[in-house]
Amino acid sequence: MFQTLTRKAYRLTADKDGRVGRTELYAGILVVHLNLAKYAGAAACYPPTRATVEELFVAVDDDKSGYIDEEEFKQIVVICCVDVTSRIVTYYSILILLVPYVTEALLTGFCTLDHSLGWDIQKSHAPALQWVESILSWNEIAEKAVGFILFILVIPIFFDYIDRSSKAVGMKTISEKPPSPDSKTE
Repeated sequence: MFQTLTRKAYRLTADKDGRVGRTELYAGILVVHLNLAKYAGAAACYPPTRATVEELFVAVDDDKSGYIDEEEFKQIVVICCVDVTSRIVTYYSILILLVPYVTEALLTGFCTLDHSLGWDIQKSHAPALQWVESILSWNEIAEKAVGFILFILVIPIFFDYIDRSSKAVGMKTISEKPPSPDSKTE
């Protein structure tokens, strides 16, 4: 499936001579990420920056022609998408493990504070809070709030770290690649 997706993205972005330039490469990467998002969800909706793609283009363009072929395109797509798996693991780990734990800790802390101050959060008389309580429990409200905050603040930090790590590995892989026989030597 990934090979087919990559091949389609290449054909969609390649010029009539079957080559892809810098601008087309970034468009192709975006096409791949948008299509991966159908299957991987939010983890694939965070494509690499244009600057990252530019660096990979320069590193892969052995003959310095300003264009890459389908094999080089595939190599860059693999490097840019290898972090999608790490993102999926990170995303669901936070969703399944961290959100419930943090929610429970916060609710325990608030209940302790509530009790020590003599308040009773559970008995609210405000109509808006009564309406919210009729739809969701305090635990559900807290879990949604914690999940929202973690996904706004924490996920981007983890995704940036994953991207930097995979880019470094990808650049190292490209630099260790033996030069192609038709590349120009300087």
